[in-house]
Amino acid sequence: MDQSTPFIRCIECGRPPAVGGPAPALCPYCALPLTGPVPGRVRAIDAEVSWLERRVTALLSQRAALIAGLRATTQAPVYAPGPVYAPPPVAEASAPAARNVLLVLGGVLLTVAALAFALLSWGHLGIGGRAGVIGALTLTALALPVPLLRRSLNATGEAVAGIGLVLLLLDAYLLHRVALPDADPVGYTAVSAAVVAGLWAGYGWRLPGLRAPLPTALGIAQLAPVLCALAMDVGEYGLAWVLLGTATADVATAVARRGARPVRRVAAVSAVLTGGPALLLALWQLDAADGGGAAVRASALLAAGGVVLLAAGRRRPALTERLDVVAGLLLIAAAGGAVRPAMPGTGWEVLGVLLAAVALLAGALAARARGLATAAGVVHAGALLWALPAVREAVLEPLGWAARVGEGAPGGAAREAVGPGVAWSGDGSTPVVLGVVAAVLAAVGRLPAPEVVPAERRSELAGGAVVLGAMAALAGVLALGLPYAATLALLVALVLALLARAALAGDAPAGAAALALAGTSVGWALAEREATQVVLAVLGAAFAGAAWRAAPAAHRAVSAAAALGCAAGLARAVPAAWGWPAEGAAFVLLAVALAGAALAARLRARPLVSRALEGTGYAVALAALVCAGGSPAALALALTVCAIGAGGVALRDDRRAAAYAVPVLLVAALWVRLSAWQVTVPEAYTAPVAVAALVIGALRRRAAAGVPSWQAYGPGLAVSFGPSLLALWGDPHWVRPLLLGTWALAVTLVGARLRLRAPLLWGGGALALVAANELAPYVVQVAGLAPRWLPPALAGLLLLVVGATYERRLAEARRVRAAWRRLA
Repeated sequence: MDQSTPFIRCIECGRPPAVGGPAPALCPYCALPLTGPVPGRVRAIDAEVSWLERRVTALLSQRAALIAGLRATTQAPVYAPGPVYAPPPVAEASAPAARNVLLVLGGVLLTVAALAFALLSWGHLGIGGRAGVIGALTLTALALPVPLLRRSLNATGEAVAGIGLVLLLLDAYLLHRVALPDADPVGYTAVSAAVVAGLWAGYGWRLPGLRAPLPTALGIAQLAPVLCALAMDVGEYGLAWVLLGTATADVATAVARRGARPVRRVAAVSAVLTGGPALLLALWQLDAADGGGAAVRASALLAAGGVVLLAAGRRRPALTERLDVVAGLLLIAAAGGAVRPAMPGTGWEVLGVLLAAVALLAGALAARARGLATAAGVVHAGALLWALPAVREAVLEPLGWAARVGEGAPGGAAREAVGPGVAWSGDGSTPVVLGVVAAVLAAVGRLPAPEVVPAERRSELAGGAVVLGAMAALAGVLALGLPYAATLALLVALVLALLARAALAGDAPAGAAALALAGTSVGWALAEREATQVVLAVLGAAFAGAAWRAAPAAHRAVSAAAALGCAAGLARAVPAAWGWPAEGAAFVLLAVALAGAALAARLRARPLVSRALEGTGYAVALAALVCAGGSPAALALALTVCAIGAGGVALRDDRRAAAYAVPVLLVAALWVRLSAWQVTVPEAYTAPVAVAALVIGALRRRAAAGVPSWQAYGPGLAVSFGPSLLALWGDPHWVRPLLLGTWALAVTLVGARLRLRAPLLWGGGALALVAANELAPYVVQVAGLAPRWLPPALAGLLLLVVGATYERRLAEARRVRAAWRRLA
């Protein structure tokens, strides 16, 4: 059929027009129109009806197959099923996808063939033949998409056009090899990229049916300026500007309101690929800058990148916030980098960048630019991370003096010995950086605009400002380079100020900072005994005042616990200064712990304060026991005092459970004393515990008659018999077997008299084990003298006796089981 006559059937008769000549407007058979909107709509309806018919046929076939499968599973089908049609196969790939795969694969194969011909068979042709073959192939590949597009074969046209682009690039390469071999490869590549990009863009503009040429031309065009800059050897700074200029053009294309979407996407990717290296080069030049001029040039690059992103964000509102974050970071880096050479050290350089972030934050809050504000917040967080190691040293390192208590105050500046052998790593910039961030948090927290700072966030910002202000003050004290005494005095004054704010204003962050710095102050003070006493006394009085004055109950509880802790520290420090041993100071600590327990009982109307004092008192009592651990006599006495204190606590209605600690502490005191006397008899350790457990069990059964004997007396009997029975087997003397057997017999009789299972079983079992232990040597001796046939004979006789009286034994077993069940 002639290509000028389209293959169109009539919508009525379905016959095509005559072959050859121009396409007629009417059907030659039924005179209906062949083209136009109405015939097109009729054909669309016919196509849809055809598709529905095919779909109905497929569904009916699937239904028949499902019914046949169900009938095949039944035992007795009602009727023989008719022919079953298999459902149509499900396509795993769509038709466009399969088409694209084939076209791409065909294009790749043709490209490989062209390259093979050009590289391997080139030498067999002369210059004219070479030019003719390559030119003919290129023109053919570029011309073929035109008729393909006319026949709506767009995908095939895209594939053929791609082959044409490869041949065009191959033409440029072969031209350099044959006609311009002496040309600079980099410069020639730059010119070739520009020419090919222009030609390909014009080709895509002339053939709007092809979607790939314009984006591809834009991608190829990225190489031209960069390669040109490399060929001209413009240096790193010039190359960075060329990359940034290319990225700027890409950004403008990407955010343009007109243009094809593929072109904008390629422009966005290209902007990242060219702008990223440009900004990295600028940062590298800024880091390597050794003078103001180099730093300013690098900062200008960063600032230009930030301005470009700001402008792009205004063109695309959906991307404004994200682009503003990156733009803000670039502008801050540019401003900080410009003043970097004038800064004396790293810390001051950080301050320069931070001040730039403060300025940007002010502008961002005024303009309601959330992305710029986020960028400024990121820089503020980075400044805090930079100052964190110095803050950690200032707060925690002084606690190391606890290992070298009373060795004397360090000489020279306190910053040179924040801890034993540890110098502070910060400098004057550290408190300034912390103070600036604290001031910014305080200022932002006071902004009246709720859309900028929500009301629920203001208290958090204010608390953060207080904590950072306290850390800035601590760093400032160290940065002054004052001696030990002055530094400690200023630090204590700072703690008192924070405590006053926490007590008067109910500021929880101020209270937390006061606690942390109080620990730091005590750590500093431990280096000298007099300073330790003074600092603990001052802080104890301050915390006691805060506990009395603070409005929130939580503040009062924490302050009360801290005051009791300071009192305990004084109770340990003063005796140590007087030369008392640790065992003597333990009882002073116990006095503090008992006072805390008594005060907690008086303040039961304030539950939080009472619990805080009580818990701190327990911790102080534990510390007292640790101090008394060096002397067994002192430890035994301290445990006894703790038992008395636990008994006093148990007098409270809500602390009855403390009564269980009294026998435990008393037994522990007895054990410590026995150990000091070098007593190794286990009964001396177990007898008091057993007696206490049996008395408690008896009281439980008297209070509740339903308590089983195993729960009431089992623990006490286990402690009473267990260790003694273990020691019995290695004891060659007669005293332990006699006493243990007597005790076991008494327990057995009591269990039988009171009909209690636990005493009866424990006593009877222990008595049997004692008897077996006593008779074991004689049994062994008799077994050695008896003939070897005697054991089997005795075993056989026993079996005969058991077999003869089996029924009677069963009846007796039933009576014994019934009697056992009647026991308690």
